[in-house]
Amino acid sequence: MPRISNAVGQPRLPIDIAFVRTVLELLAAGAKELQSKRTVMPRMREDNISQRLNEEMDLLHRGSESDIVNWGMRTARTVSGRPTDVFEVDFSFHANILPRDQRRYLAVEAKKLRGTGRSLAGDYVKQGVMRFVTGHYARGHNYAVILGYVVAAPIGTAVARVKSAMDRRAGETNQQVSFSPDNTICSHPYTYSSVHLRTTDTTTFTLVHLLTELC
Repeated sequence: MPRISNAVGQPRLPIDIAFVRTVLELLAAGAKELQSKRTVMPRMREDNISQRLNEEMDLLHRGSESDIVNWGMRTARTVSGRPTDVFEVDFSFHANILPRDQRRYLAVEAKKLRGTGRSLAGDYVKQGVMRFVTGHYARGHNYAVILGYVVAAPIGTAVARVKSAMDRRAGETNQQVSFSPDNTICSHPYTYSSVHLRTTDTTTFTLVHLLTELC
């Protein structure tokens, strides 16, 4: 996928691409295990799905030599200058790097999607993508992840619905590079990325879309 060559600013808290790839592979592997157990139902709440995914990732991660130190679920975050506004990202991953800085984390926001029935793609953009664009999550970061839980097949239709919703709201999301396949960053076949300009500063960031079939 083409990258921006004339971005106006540089991210203050850059995240290494190797770490991003490690996290994505763990998320994809955990989702594969979760799908195989057939325990996710279409009406299940996103938080409950995330809890089950968290358990699968924990089982996979135990005893590994990954550079992921830890991750948290529903981690409370505040926006600089607005201490009373608290937001909870679904997952936040931290790498073993020095000097340590808790502001440097890979944010992962999860949203349900459907290939049949109500798509939920509009919510995916308005309540998912926009939280990164407005700087509520991952402020100052060069990468962030939105995780799509496809709870009603077919996944191909769910992907098409997301792309359509992203294209319709390209102006609202300050889209610089459109939603498109990006398997250079993860081996999972339904990996996509888009590039956006934050409304809070003059930096662009790459948003990785990892769509997982759980039905």
